Order: sequence, then structure tokens, then C-alpha cells
Amino acid sequence: MALLMFHRAQLVQAFYEGLRNEDQARIHTGKKLATIENTSDGVIVTCADGSIYEGSIVLGADGVHSPTRKILRELALRTNPDADVDEEVPFSVEYKTMWCSVPRRYEFAPGDACSTHAEAASVQYLVASKRSWIFIYEKLDRPTRERVSYTKADIEAFAAKHGEIPLGDGVKVKDMFPHRTNCGMSNLEEGVLRQWSAGRIVLAGDACHKFTPNAGLGLNNGIQDIVALVNELHRCLQAVGTGGGLPGQDELGAVFGRYQERRRAAAQRDLEQSAQVTRLSAWPNRIYWFLDQWILPNIPGYNEIITRYRLSPSIAEGLCLDFVEGEEPFVGRVPWVHPIPNST
Repeated sequence: MALLMFHRAQLVQAFYEGLRNEDQARIHTGKKLATIENTSDGVIVTCADGSIYEGSIVLGADGVHSPTRKILRELALRTNPDADVDEEVPFSVEYKTMWCSVPRRYEFAPGDACSTHAEAASVQYLVASKRSWIFIYEKLDRPTRERVSYTKADIEAFAAKHGEIPLGDGVKVKDMFPHRTNCGMSNLEEGVLRQWSAGRIVLAGDACHKFTPNAGLGLNNGIQDIVALVNELHRCLQAVGTGGGLPGQDELGAVFGRYQERRRAAAQRDLEQSAQVTRLSAWPNRIYWFLDQWILPNIPGYNEIITRYRLSPSIAEGLCLDFVEGEEPFVGRVPWVHPIPNST
């Protein structure tokens, strides 16, 4: 199983450039959500700059601190004060991370991935063709749900604290950090919402499930959310027919329910897997240290077992747009559970 590292912005650029000009014109950047109003046959979205957009649904794929999620919760409680809603701050935090991007050094080849484990802290180093990324993880003194903003001074002090941790042979954090091109730091929320939709509003990605990033499952789950939702919406529109009518709120509620049912178990599974990887790297206690340093390395063929019986079946379950025909670009030993449709 080979690793391919690339800048996430390159993926977004590829998606954007694949759109038709008229579809690119529908993308509005620099907007801040203010309100969402449910009407009898649609939604009205107002932005902080006063601009207004009308549509059939609102999809909130707006991150872990999702404004859409906040409005969804408020509307659900306004409709039914006794509604079983998620907490206003739904995700707990036990770890934080600092990340930075640095130019690739000659000692490392594209695709290299290095990880250094320690008590309550760890470092992950990922290498692409021209750039690389450093992630430093640290366990908090106590769990919290508080949102924290870290300053430039906080970031520099954190990097200095962990500067002696090796990234690879002969290279430490302190050798690479001064060459950073950008950096940031944040707490790492963890959790999966119970409610992903209300009315004509539905959530996807970090807005409804948030993992620690060590296993790299966050973005992939967000993409799978969109695929699952679009498949359900397409089936709904096909059922409505071609007469120009649109599904009502009851039909959309059923669509959103099936979407959540399809995705929530997978999100919960990957939440637990991500949490396990994080804690086996930055040990919160001696149990994880013992597992990571003594038990797992001494299981014969452990990596092969995990790849064959855990990773491969999980990857094979990846969804695709089930109404778009095409050629299957990747065929391997483990077949896809949901292959790309092909009428030939």
C-alpha cells in the first residue's frame, strides 16, 4: 500500500478547475453566514455582508466550529423546545496539535512518513514532492470543550518545547521549524453528532463528526458524506420525476435520515480508530505505552494483518456516485464493494 502526499489545496483546485464556467460562477468566497430561514418550499440564507441566497436545502460543510450546526440546533429547539438535540459545544478535546509546512529536505523521499512516539506527545512528519508537513501532538492536562485560539508566541514556545524530538535520522523538529512557510495550532475535537439534519438543513464532514488527524480519516470521511448525500438526493429527484417538481420537506427529511444512517456507523468506527492511533502515539498512560512499545511490535506480521483484515476491507467499502458511469481506474486484489457503474 503506497502513500501519496499532496497539498490539500491542490485537490480543491483540481475539483474547481473541473467545473464548467457557469458552475464556477456559483462559487462565492469571503462569505460569512448570518442566518438561515426555513420557508414552506425552501431556505433563505443571509450573509453578514447583507447578500441573500435562496435555495431548496442548506448543506453545512463548514468545519468543526460550524455556524450552520449552531443555527440547525437553534431552529430545532425553536420548533420543539424538548427536541433531543446535541450539545451546543458537542465535541470533547483531549489533545492539541501544532502543524507547519516546510520545504522537503533531500534526506527524505516523496511519500516518506515518519512518526515519533513519546509520553503524552508525538510527532508526525509527512513528505510530498516539494514540501512536507510537521504535526506535533500533545495531550492536554485535562479534557475540555473550550475553544482556544493560540498566538504566534504560543506556537513558537510549543515548537521549542518539542524541538529535540526526531523527525527522522539526524533531523529534529528544531532543525526544520525555522524554515516553515506557514504554521498553526489548535485543539483537536473528537466526537460524532447524534443529529445531522433538521428541516432543510443537513451537515457533512467536520461539522457533524470530528476525528484526531493522525490516521488521515477526516477529509476522506467528509468526501464520503457528500457522495452518500448526493446519491440519496439523486434517487429522490428521480422518484419525484421530470415534471419540474422538487421534493418537499418530508421527502428531504427521509433523504437526510437515510444519509445519516448510511454514514454514521462508519464515522463512529473511524472516530475510534483515529483516537486509538493518536493515543498509541502520544501515550496518555502506561497501558498505551506498553501496547505500542512491547505488545504490537512483537505480534508476528502485525502490519500485514492490519492491512489485510482492517484497512483493506474498510477502504473497499468506499462509496462512489452510483449514477455516474465510468471506467474503474483502480483494480486490486481486494474488490470494491461499490464499483463505478459501467453499462458495457
